[in-house]
This record gives sequence, structure tokens and C-alpha cells, in this order.
Amino acid sequence: MTLKASAGHNTERQESRAEFNGELQIPALLETFPIDTASFSAGTLRINGKIDAKPGVTNLATDVVLAGLTGHFGELRLQDYQSAISLIADLSGNTLNLQKLQLTAQSGPGLGGMLEASGRYDLAQKIGDFAFKTIDFNERAIGPFVAAALAPKNLVSVSLDVNGKVSLLKGGDFSLQTDLGVSRLVVNDPSGSVPNTPFALGLTLDVAQRGSAIDLKNLRLDLGKTALAPNQLVLKGTVDLATNAAPSALSIQSDGLDLNSALQPARGSHKNQCDSGTGRRGFQTGSHHDRTE
Repeated sequence: MTLKASAGHNTERQESRAEFNGELQIPALLETFPIDTASFSAGTLRINGKIDAKPGVTNLATDVVLAGLTGHFGELRLQDYQSAISLIADLSGNTLNLQKLQLTAQSGPGLGGMLEASGRYDLAQKIGDFAFKTIDFNERAIGPFVAAALAPKNLVSVSLDVNGKVSLLKGGDFSLQTDLGVSRLVVNDPSGSVPNTPFALGLTLDVAQRGSAIDLKNLRLDLGKTALAPNQLVLKGTVDLATNAAPSALSIQSDGLDLNSALQPARGSHKNQCDSGTGRRGFQTGSHHDRTE
């Protein structure tokens, strides 16, 4: 383990600066601080950064890199896993500005995609706005974390793209708008009961909380158009979670759903039974309202 740091201060300008960098080996760390469910034969953690402070403003820039991680933590098994976090932020008065938060991850040499976030948060008023997105977050990043849940099946390919923003409001309220797209989803099943056909879906969500009320402005699920149906479902409405609250109202609308292809990845050994049921034919639904007084 190595750690280096340096610092300086200008009394006249009331400015300070510090730089730091360090490196440690994960196997050696676990020998010193053992964890029963963890065992790693390789892996290096590196960190470097700098802090600049002057009256009213403090700036931070840091990079954290995890390289060549091989081993297991519980059921999570990693082979040459790599991840990097890059952070640039500043604190100006009571306002925390997240200029850039970037995360990359991958297994082996192939790129696993990227997650990015930015935003601003007022520490005094406890309000803020943040934007986030992923760029082709794929099986090289996600695979090891879903392997145990899918076993004996395994994830062959997937691409996850998310783009959204969240606002944190006074009193703990919030609003969230996001678009999520899943494509190239292929799961290999040794038994052959799950087809290797790529699957895709899209989800659009616009929701807000005001006190005890959840305002679902729009939830649109797109399972991909088929020859039988458009395969889109829209849900809107308001739900109040308080006791003795105002009546809640939800509406569900679709011009037609063909769930046969959508349910294929989860059908497994029930494939033949489902093929003979309504899933093959699809079904139609119009607008439906459900109110509780």
C-alpha cells in the first residue's frame, strides 16, 4: 500500500491546495482485514485527486480506478473486472455543484459502457436538480452482477440506455422524468427452453411526489410492435398514500398487447403450455379506470 500527499496554503490570499494519490492491492488488504465471504487473487485500487480552497469556494477533482479484480464476494464472481470513477465538484456557499460524475465498468478488454451524472444541490434548503444517463451499459459491465440470479442460464448480451433527471424538492418531495431502453437482450439457456432471439423494451416514466400523493403523469411501456399488436401500455393517475386521503384514480390504456414474445425470456419450462394459451393470440384492451373512494 502506498499513499502520497502534499499541501500548501497562501496566507495572504487565504487559498489552500492539496494533492493526493495512493494505491493498494486488494488481496493484501483482505489478508490484513479478512472478510469471510470474500476472496480475491488479484486487483488493484488506485486513487488520485486534488482539492483547491479559497474564500467561498472549494473545488474537488478525483479519480478512482479499480483494475484487474479477480475473485468472488459471496455469489458475485469477477474475472479481470475493471471500473473507474471520475468526479469533479465544487462547494460554493451552501450550493454543491456536481460538475461531472462518470462511471465506467467492464469485464476483460471489451468496453462495458458508461454512466454520467451532473447537478446542483442546495444544502441549506435541501433542494436540487440532477441529470443522469447511461451510454451502452452492456453485458460486460452488468453480467457478473446478474449471473447468480440467472443461473443456470447466462446473459449473452444486453444494452441498457437510460436518460433522465430528478428534482429534489422542499419537504422531501421529488419529481422524476426518465427514458429507459433495453435492447440486444439475449439469455442462453442450456436446456433450450428460452429462445436466443434478441429482446427489447422501452420505458418512459414521469412521476412526482407531493406530500403523500404520488402523481403518475405518464408511464409508457413499449414491448415492441408485433404482427398482432402495437404492444404499448400507458398508465396515468394519482395515488394518495395517506390515511383518509382523497380518492385515487388510475387509468390504463393500450391499443393491443401481444405478450407471447414479451414473456419468452421468463417462460422457461412452461413454453409449451403458454404457446397454447392466450399469449399466442394476444389480447386487446381499451381505456380502463379504477377509482377507490
